[in-house]
Amino acid sequence: MVLEQIVRGWTKIPAGGKWRSRVADTRGQAFVEFAFVLPVLVLLTIAAVDFGLVLRDWIQATNTAGAAARAGATSRFQGQTIRNAANALVPAGYASAVTCAPNPACPSDSDTVTVRISKPWSVGIPFLPSLGGTMTSDATEKVE
Repeated sequence: MVLEQIVRGWTKIPAGGKWRSRVADTRGQAFVEFAFVLPVLVLLTIAAVDFGLVLRDWIQATNTAGAAARAGATSRFQGQTIRNAANALVPAGYASAVTCAPNPACPSDSDTVTVRISKPWSVGIPFLPSLGGTMTSDATEKVE
């Protein structure tokens, strides 16, 4: 009888000494559920970190464009050209374009300096296709 119950999936629990079905045994269930959920949590964490890095770069591009436009708009009386003053603040890895309107030489106080900063970005999450593109940020300042 005992052998027949063991073969059919019954086992004796040592502490209580009662017969119990192995199907109703929940030991290890949390570990198995955790093993299923862990890869998803790791991918979500990696995605959050990657998107955070892209957001940091976008904020840096926006701040750099504003600072470069301000430097270009106020540098006319410092002996530097407007483009050199604006491009001096652009960090490595960023492309910049400095334009003046309506006159490209920016000789008068009615002109504006526009700086466009661009940088490629990408997010690489394991086992998923890579996302990417080019982030741009524009800033315009009136020449003083």
